[in-house]
Amino acid sequence: MRTLLIGIGNTLREDDAAGPETVRRFAELYPGLPDLGIVIEQQVMPEHAAMMAEVARVILVDCRVGTDAPGSLRVEKLDENEKESTGTTMDHTMTVNGVLQLCKTLYGHVPETWQVTITGSQFGLSEQVSEEVEKAIPAVVETILEIVKK
Repeated sequence: MRTLLIGIGNTLREDDAAGPETVRRFAELYPGLPDLGIVIEQQVMPEHAAMMAEVARVILVDCRVGTDAPGSLRVEKLDENEKESTGTTMDHTMTVNGVLQLCKTLYGHVPETWQVTITGSQFGLSEQVSEEVEKAIPAVVETILEIVKK
């Protein structure tokens, strides 16, 4: 497997489902792409370091809260050397850069890593994403395809 595609988010919290929903649609539109693994999770976890160590590229798709307009797309190539907190043993959180640091420390390898995020605005209890996020998903799917084809 060359690329690992990870959809992050809670499918029961409206726009937070943007990552899993986008990855699900990508898999439906482009089944059987060679060298592509797909994972859907509620959050980034230390266990992802082992999966990341086995691939050349990782694409994480997630929703974000921000000042950008709802449905806005952001694509960032992450820097493996950027220092960021990995979370603590007491707060049960892990950041993407924390997992990359873990990957480097434990396995001596950090894949090229892309973070693709959609700005969300609704996070109540529902399995339906907002209209703005729904409209953004096709563009995110195409962005993922562009990265996968690199």
